[in-house]
Amino acid sequence: MQQHNPAFAILDRAAQQPDAIAFVAGGHAITYRRFTELMVHFTRRMRALGITRGSTVGLAIKDAATATLAALAVALLGGRWVPASSASAAVFPGVTHVLGSGIGARQPGRIEIGKDWYDAPPFDPEALSTFPGYADPGDTWIIAHSSGPTGSPKFMPVTYATVWRRMANPELQDGVAPTTWNLFPATSYVGLKINAGNLVLGGTNVAGAAWDELVRLGVTRVMGSPAQLSAAIFGPTPPPQTRLRSLKVTGALITRPFVETALAYFEELHVLYAATESGVATVLRLTEASQFDGSVGLPFDGAEVEVVDQRHQPVPPGGEGIVRIRTGWAVPGYIDEPSATAQFFRDGWFYPGDLGRLAPTGALYVTGRSNDVLSAGGMKLNAAELDEIIQFLPGIADGFCFMRPDRQGVEMLSAMVTLRPGVGPEALRLLRTVATARLGPSRAPRLAFVVEKLPRNDNGKPMRSAAAELAAGLTPIRLDA
Repeated sequence: MQQHNPAFAILDRAAQQPDAIAFVAGGHAITYRRFTELMVHFTRRMRALGITRGSTVGLAIKDAATATLAALAVALLGGRWVPASSASAAVFPGVTHVLGSGIGARQPGRIEIGKDWYDAPPFDPEALSTFPGYADPGDTWIIAHSSGPTGSPKFMPVTYATVWRRMANPELQDGVAPTTWNLFPATSYVGLKINAGNLVLGGTNVAGAAWDELVRLGVTRVMGSPAQLSAAIFGPTPPPQTRLRSLKVTGALITRPFVETALAYFEELHVLYAATESGVATVLRLTEASQFDGSVGLPFDGAEVEVVDQRHQPVPPGGEGIVRIRTGWAVPGYIDEPSATAQFFRDGWFYPGDLGRLAPTGALYVTGRSNDVLSAGGMKLNAAELDEIIQFLPGIADGFCFMRPDRQGVEMLSAMVTLRPGVGPEALRLLRTVATARLGPSRAPRLAFVVEKLPRNDNGKPMRSAAAELAAGLTPIRLDA
């Protein structure tokens, strides 16, 4: 029985609703019947190319439907896969095959997905009996990666059973057969889990659409990080007349201005406090901006959250300490990282690197990150506070702060931003003025760097060390001149 294998569950779903729409992309709809035919065809092609239960497949695919098909084909063969196109991590060293579109000249183990991969014959139910699936639900299906509490990329094994349990979380289901627009990268762990999980439910995945099209297609759920949403939806134009039903946001802390903007576009906002290592731990459900009190919500069934001191002892409600999470769907640790595993996984708890406090109600308030406290001019700065100011200034589409050494090696508080269309660098002059007024002159950035794309990991979290490396080749804009 492959009861924890999403690929077999989607095949069962397709048998129940063959004419329902599985994916909508570029104006084209793919029915569940057609998706099943393509899944079987992909699996046969990959098996003929030597992919088996012992294979580790790197996926370098941007298209959401194709990425989902490839990952599910790996599941039908009982193998495992790892993102191979992310900016946040190198390809896992144990990769046996790299599968993608436009990945360059053919080399051993590098497989190009051509147009012929989509010339799938009608569904052949007999083919399913030849696909073995996993040997055990505890086998690894996804080798996920995360910047982790240390800020440096780490790989971790996510088993078939773990992915299944995370997909089955009622908070992520959001009703029956949701129509979902997912902003996370197609071959990231989060992006794939959302797309495949939606198909298990019998829902429809929508890719790359504008707001009017989301309304026309009846999208009921949008999922993304604050940075992704700000770049893709929220802008300087007035909010739409028609709101969509639900927004689920994760990957970074949110602010009151973000909540107000989100609820102008959506009827309800669900804030998910999560980590790749632990899965979702708490949820905050909002329908009015006045309900937002700065917390990330309450744990739900199956998850525990504690705030502890340096001796790993719980602190009283209201006291600040180190956040730790225990769920029934966490990974056991990092691959080939025994020191980091021992540091951040302890007695069944995962320590995500956040500082926080628990209210008497059990609601969690995240007050900062242990590695996101910057030293600016001898003053300590919670980087999230300055990030909030940067992201909500007029003309700035997205941004965050980081430390950059000058020619003498002195660390200077800086900002890296993307600008909205038609906005010039002169808009940045306001940044230091506002930051000084709110945080003081020592906590206001002195330099700014304008880029086309910010270095963020697949979950939307800032990669501050990568920003410092990127800034080394850019011309700064002085804000304190």
